[in-house]
Amino acid sequence: MKRFAVFLVALAACAAASFPAAAAQQAPQPGAVTVSLGTMETVLSDYSLDAKAALNTLDQARSGYRDKKEWGEITQADRDTLSAAELTYRDTFRHLVLSAKRQYLTYCADSSLLSADEAAAQNARAQLETDAAMLRQGYLSQNAYNESLENSQKLDAAARAQDTKVTQGRKALRTLLNIPANVDMQILQPADSEMNFSGIPALKYGEDLIEMKRANDSIRIDSMNYATVRKEIASSDEQIENAQIKLTQTEQTQTTAFRSLYDTLQNSYRTYGQELEQVARREREAQAQERQLALGYISRRQYDDAVSALRNLRCQREADRNALYLSLLQYQDMKAGISAAGSQA
Repeated sequence: MKRFAVFLVALAACAAASFPAAAAQQAPQPGAVTVSLGTMETVLSDYSLDAKAALNTLDQARSGYRDKKEWGEITQADRDTLSAAELTYRDTFRHLVLSAKRQYLTYCADSSLLSADEAAAQNARAQLETDAAMLRQGYLSQNAYNESLENSQKLDAAARAQDTKVTQGRKALRTLLNIPANVDMQILQPADSEMNFSGIPALKYGEDLIEMKRANDSIRIDSMNYATVRKEIASSDEQIENAQIKLTQTEQTQTTAFRSLYDTLQNSYRTYGQELEQVARREREAQAQERQLALGYISRRQYDDAVSALRNLRCQREADRNALYLSLLQYQDMKAGISAAGSQA
């Protein structure tokens, strides 16, 4: 029991430690790295020091187990220790994937918003030029021109601020993935086809909860620890009770997190469906307004305002789509046994 408990402490410390410099130098450094939803796990395995440190810790546990097995000294505690190491590595890597995908999707959403902001700023500058000409010809008041100037300046400032945010986001993603500065990082925007939400309405929480509890890494580790404490002759009643309490608390924590993800999925899925309908309706309206503009029934400013509103709506839809995808990913991971983020053993 003591060896198992000591190992868990050492395991956590090793997982947080940096991977040796020699191993880091072995990371492949091709001319370019493509970052996308489909390549994220490969990129993490190739470059992330956290991923390498976690794998190194697992390799150490496996090596220690093999050494003991060669000498015929294997006990149930040793088997539990190896199982805990494997479960911890699985949890750690999946959490790294989730964190990296969240950072990546945030960057992509910010990039889309930057495109919308730049387009709005460009339209405002064009409108300002038109208004300046009208002012010179006496067809526009000074106050109206000043409003146009203020709007153009405001949109230019917003675009510059968003550009700074995107630049910082790109640097943060490179740092998180540990991609060297001399390696070209090509970031692909995610496609709707990469995010399949069709199964969300059919989720069966009761059945999934049973499967989650049976496979959950944290619950399995605490269950092994509880069994070890109970079998240990030297264990006191207090130690046994504490191990049982720890197992119960872990089960409650994981169940609460799983239920929260399920509720979030159901609510977000309905909201996202409404957004899809709203975007489709606005797109039809924009097409009609384009025809009205060509016939002279509406002004260029009216049309640009409508298109700008559509771009912003699309950006909101993209952000909500990404959030829904991450929630679904966490739900699927938990169902497969991964502990809730922030609670891994």
